[in-house]
Amino acid sequence: MLPDLQLNDSKRKLELAIHLLNVIAISAFLILFLNLSYPDIGHDYTYYIPRLLDTYLHYKINGLSIQWYTPSFGGGLPAYPSPQHMQFSLPQLLTPLLNPWGASVAATVIFALSGYFAMYYFLTRVLLLRWQTGILGGLFFSVNGFFFQHVAVGHLGFQTFPLLAVIMVALFAASLPEIVSAIIIALVVGTMVHEAGFYILVISMLALLMTLPVAYLHYPQISKFKRLMRIAILGAIFSILLSASKLFAVYSWMRFFPRTMYDQYDVSLLRGTVGLIYQLLGTMNLVPLRWLLGKDINLVPLSLQSWTGSFYGFWETDVSLSPVLIALLGLGAISHLMSRKKGENVPGKGRWSAIILLLLAIWTTAEFALARGSIYALLKDLPALSSLHVNFRFAAAFIFPLALLGAISFERFASKWAGKKALIIFLILNFLVLAFQGTYFLFKEDVQDRAYTVSTALETFHRIRAGDTFPVNKIADVSEVFWSNASSLIPYEVVFGYELEAFKPQVQPGPVNLIQDGYFNMTNPAGYVFPEENQTTAFERIPAADADKLEAFTHRRQPDWKRPLIQHILDATALVSLIIFSSLLVGLLIRGTIRKFAIRR
Repeated sequence: MLPDLQLNDSKRKLELAIHLLNVIAISAFLILFLNLSYPDIGHDYTYYIPRLLDTYLHYKINGLSIQWYTPSFGGGLPAYPSPQHMQFSLPQLLTPLLNPWGASVAATVIFALSGYFAMYYFLTRVLLLRWQTGILGGLFFSVNGFFFQHVAVGHLGFQTFPLLAVIMVALFAASLPEIVSAIIIALVVGTMVHEAGFYILVISMLALLMTLPVAYLHYPQISKFKRLMRIAILGAIFSILLSASKLFAVYSWMRFFPRTMYDQYDVSLLRGTVGLIYQLLGTMNLVPLRWLLGKDINLVPLSLQSWTGSFYGFWETDVSLSPVLIALLGLGAISHLMSRKKGENVPGKGRWSAIILLLLAIWTTAEFALARGSIYALLKDLPALSSLHVNFRFAAAFIFPLALLGAISFERFASKWAGKKALIIFLILNFLVLAFQGTYFLFKEDVQDRAYTVSTALETFHRIRAGDTFPVNKIADVSEVFWSNASSLIPYEVVFGYELEAFKPQVQPGPVNLIQDGYFNMTNPAGYVFPEENQTTAFERIPAADADKLEAFTHRRQPDWKRPLIQHILDATALVSLIIFSSLLVGLLIRGTIRKFAIRR
């Protein structure tokens, strides 16, 4: 028995060592990649970094409360009701400790590693695959161009993409009590909603539709329909309890500014399908291929634009999968076809049903990504979906199921290899997955649009920490609002459209206490969200009779502008639900730890 125990202990140490090396490699890559042109960082941090500072100021002045409105932008705008507002998010939570840029980078690393370990758990504890397969699958899911590109350009709402793997674990892990699974799902969905993750929610749903049949085809025991439905229903109810406050606030604003937009790509269906495949190949495959052929790698972004028919930037079209994953998918497909010719792997009735569902899910996802097709036409006008565009993003739904298929392919090959051979091949593949991350450093040009210089924002952070509150005393056409003690005349707020075509302010450059026509020179932001309760309209300024409210608002306090009763109820429900869910999880964790300790004794 002793030699076996020593061998198992040796394998465990090797597994932990590889996990540690992968964690270091993924973290180091993300930190270096995000800081590649520091202090110049991705363009869309222009939106998020100032708002992280703005909410940090809100907390400093008002304590732990909802930031309904902000005087910093656009002459006064809604804050919490914005779909992109990140008050209750991991970057915001970390900002007081690190600064807004450090918090953004740290949150990116944390989410990436969460996806890596959740995928590993899903493969080893749910599908019962070997630990090497779990590690490779974790890498296949975590190392992808969709996540890399969006966090680099500054789309902080896409940070939560790796949490998709956590949802899969919660749904299918038989070892988790159903109520725990439902709470985990609710916390993940709540995190996505509060991190501006409406795209990620849709991507997660599409990925789930494809993953279900793939997992069943490999491991039919995973399909415990009644348990799955109970978890899904309970998880949906808990998610609504946690997120309805934010969703209703967002709806209250966007009912006046729906931002309905649809993508149309001027390429044929065939060319668009090839473009979708190009997206999945992306940087990690196309750059090495062009380099081997002696072609300019800096033309990869233009190549993706051409094949997809997109006018969007490279960060939107690149959904690159690891070349190791692509190779395993190809070899696995060939092996499966050969076994079918020999009469093996003949599907039964249940498997045929799963195959049909898988094909339907693939078709639906492809229609969303290509912005065309009968299913997409039926669904695109639904609430939330009607305001989502840049459909290339939906190609990311293929990442999880393809990573799963690649892991299963490796498992089938490894089961035929001797132990030492399987380990050596695994180590080589693990190294290659990490090495191909380096292709993102090979571009000579700035393909992530790193046009925002973060230095001033970090100085602002230190001034806030030192006690400066930056009260607003004027409206000005400035980008740096805090040091100017100003509210920006032209805000960066896409709810009004990319060209601010729906933004019609009545404020003008000058002091906020300037009175004209019985109004101060500051917008009453409640008019954007709850005009009925406050007898006002969008863009209407604060009445001269409300000098106390102007004073409070410009000094970053929240005036007592009214909200509907339903909003108050949903706010309280979210808070109570969070307390109950968190207490239950902590209590169960403590009880489980005590039981394990008692057993060991």
